[in-house]
Amino acid sequence: MKKSKSLILRILIVSLSVCFLAALCIGLKLFTGVFGPPEYVYLDSYNDNTDGGFVKINDVNEVCIFDKDRLRRAKFALKYCKNISEIRTYGEHYKNLDFLKGQENVYCLNMICYCDDWSGIKNCKNIAKFIAVNSDFSDMSLLSGFTKLYFIDIQTAEVVKYADIDKLQRLNELSIGAPNIDIGEIIKAPVLNKLWISHAKDIVNIQEIKKSDNLTELHLSDSIIDKQFLLTISELSDKIYIGLSYCPFSGDEAEAEKILNDLKEKGMKVEIEDGLISISSNDK
Repeated sequence: MKKSKSLILRILIVSLSVCFLAALCIGLKLFTGVFGPPEYVYLDSYNDNTDGGFVKINDVNEVCIFDKDRLRRAKFALKYCKNISEIRTYGEHYKNLDFLKGQENVYCLNMICYCDDWSGIKNCKNIAKFIAVNSDFSDMSLLSGFTKLYFIDIQTAEVVKYADIDKLQRLNELSIGAPNIDIGEIIKAPVLNKLWISHAKDIVNIQEIKKSDNLTELHLSDSIIDKQFLLTISELSDKIYIGLSYCPFSGDEAEAEKILNDLKEKGMKVEIEDGLISISSNDK
């Protein structure tokens, strides 16, 4: 009887051990990279409508990196998830962007962060949308190799360098908030259609905008404008849509009022409030 109980106990222990090992192996297979690519990854968030948790690898189309503490989990997802179309970062300061290696299928790169070395964005060879707001991104030449890039949104306090913007053959829409705006450089983008400018302290070469054959919309907000700027948009008012919002004027107010009256006679909507000028075409 004792031998029978002992045998049953041994069988039970062996069975539980086998079950435990089997469960462990299944867990390692499903959630780690020990036995090849896992089937699930843990993410803090992977799209706008989903909270964190374990997600099937093939369902992950967006990775959000909230801070350095959660970067390790994001790196794991970036390593194994092959359907990622968008990567977002939020407000951290990174030494580099090496975690973007291998992300050749990413469609949108949304970088709300600061970085010592931005060259890592070149790993995302096929992006169509690049967004860098609340960041220190400033070197446009880093984007020159992106042949599918049609939309750029850069919001920075840094001085922007516009080198190689002419190589962006598909850039259709540019939104830029920066202290320095060089229109002569910006319009070198060969198919630029819409230009949004904000928080500019110095806009130069505005007359060069008349050389653009493709531009159809010019939007400006919270940016310092001068007499030359007003004269130029007056000339362009019958060719492209003009939209200015709350822009302070640098110069003689009497000269500004004369130009603004001319714009009103052309049918444009003009408002002045607390010294801030707003102008818009009537067709939008």
